[in-house]
Amino acid sequence: MKKLYKKRRKNKEFSLVLQKIHIDPDCFRPNAVSIEDLEEGVGMSVKYKYIKDFSGKLFPGENNFNVFSDNDNWEVILNFDRLEFDVEVSPNFKIPSKYKRMY
Repeated sequence: MKKLYKKRRKNKEFSLVLQKIHIDPDCFRPNAVSIEDLEEGVGMSVKYKYIKDFSGKLFPGENNFNVFSDNDNWEVILNFDRLEFDVEVSPNFKIPSKYKRMY
C-alpha cells in the first residue's frame, strides 16, 4: 500500500511525503513500513523479518531500522530469541522527595 500526501511546514507551504506499507498476506502483519520526505531526501524504514510465535503471540524475530538522508545512512538491527509478555516490572529507582513535577 502506498500513500502520497502533503504535509504542512513552517517555512514552506507543503512538502511531499511518501508512505509505504507492505503487508504479509499470511498473518496480516506489516513486513515493512517506510516514510520518506521526497523534497528533503530524508526518511526512515522498518523491516519486520522472521515472524515467530512467542508464547502464542506473533512477533518478528528481527527488526531492521534504517534512517537515511542524502548524506548519511544509519541502520539498527534488533534480534529477538526470547520474549515475555505481560510480565510485571518494578522500577529499580526511586523518585527523590524533593522532586517537583513540571508541567
